[in-house]
Amino acid sequence: ALGGMMVLVPLVLMSAILAQHWEVASFPLPYFSLISSNFPKLSFICFIVLFLAMTTTAVSSGVCLIENVEAKKAGTSTVLLCLFAFFISFFPFSELVMTVYSAFGFIGIVLIMGIFTQNLRKLKK
Repeated sequence: ALGGMMVLVPLVLMSAILAQHWEVASFPLPYFSLISSNFPKLSFICFIVLFLAMTTTAVSSGVCLIENVEAKKAGTSTVLLCLFAFFISFFPFSELVMTVYSAFGFIGIVLIMGIFTQNLRKLKK
């Protein structure tokens, strides 16, 4: 219940802000656009925070991926992952969000189903 409230309150506040500023609702980053237009000096700080958030997410995901690869193949996997990230970085942000978030959502569902199935098999034994 507490977690739900922690999500609900910001969601309601953000929806109220977008209702007042409907012209930016269709932008890829509407709140960043609002900050940039209203507080130009603050937009640089927000950009740095957003960039660091995306970077730490990418690095942590990459580290998790590389840690699950055999030690002999870790170097090659790291180079391939970096090359893939480099080429992917040229795509527009909104297109990346639409495709990558959806893909990772489906991958997450498959992983959860796999974990659930594996646990059921363990319980049967």
